[in-house]
Amino acid sequence: MAELLEYNCVIERADEIGGTLLVEMANEAGEGFDYTSGQYLYLEVEPDDFRPFSIASCPSQAHLELHIRLMADNPTLNSVQQLMVIGNKVRVRLAEGRCTLARKTLNRPVVFIAGGTGYAPFHAMLQELVSESLDFNAYVFWGAASFDELYLHDELLAWSKGNPHLHYQPVVQFAEPEQDVYVGMVHEAALQQIENLADFDIYLGGSAVMVGAVYQSLVSRGANPATIYSDMLDLGLCNIAD
Repeated sequence: MAELLEYNCVIERADEIGGTLLVEMANEAGEGFDYTSGQYLYLEVEPDDFRPFSIASCPSQAHLELHIRLMADNPTLNSVQQLMVIGNKVRVRLAEGRCTLARKTLNRPVVFIAGGTGYAPFHAMLQELVSESLDFNAYVFWGAASFDELYLHDELLAWSKGNPHLHYQPVVQFAEPEQDVYVGMVHEAALQQIENLADFDIYLGGSAVMVGAVYQSLVSRGANPATIYSDMLDLGLCNIAD
C-alpha cells in the first residue's frame, strides 16, 4: 500500500444543500493534490484522529471537495461540521480506494448506483468523464429519501442533457406528484431499466448495508461479481451471504 500524503488545507467553501454540507478546501502550500477520481481521504476530526471521506472533486481541480451528510445524532459528523468554517485550517491524508475508473473495462457501458452521499466519488468520476467527452453509455441511479436530498440534482441533470451518452435517473422513496422521479429503492430502478447486467461495469456507493443488499440483488439478476466495484466490498464491510 502506498504511503499516504499529508496536506494542510484551508476551508474555502461550506454550503448546506438538502441536508448535506458541500465543502471545498485548498492546499495551504498553493499546490494541487495527488489522487485518482473515486478515491477517499482521511480528515483529522480530532488531534491525530483521522476519519475517511470520499473525495467529490477530480485531480484536475485546484481544490478538494467533500460531501458531508449532516446528522444531529452523529457526534463525529457534528465535530466535522464545526471544523467546516471558511478560513479554518484542517489536515488531510490522501488517498486510498480502488473504486476508480482505472478498473473499468475499456469501452464497456457503466452503471453508477448511489444512495445519499454515496454519490460523492461518482461526482468526481463523472466530472472527469464529462470533461473528456464521454463516448460510452453511463447510467446514473441516485437515490434518497426525498427529492430535496438529491443535493446536486440540477447539475447532474444538466450534464445528462448536455451529453447523449450520460443517462440520469433520480430515485426517491417519497415524491410529490409533479416530480419526475422513480419512486422506490434505487437498485429497483436500475433493475427495471437496465437489461443484460453482465454487460456492464457497475459501481456502488453508499452505506455498507445498502451496498451489500444491492450487490446481492444485482448478482441474483445476472450481474458479474467481478465487474461490481465498491470500496465497501473491497474493505469487506458488507455482509454478503454465500
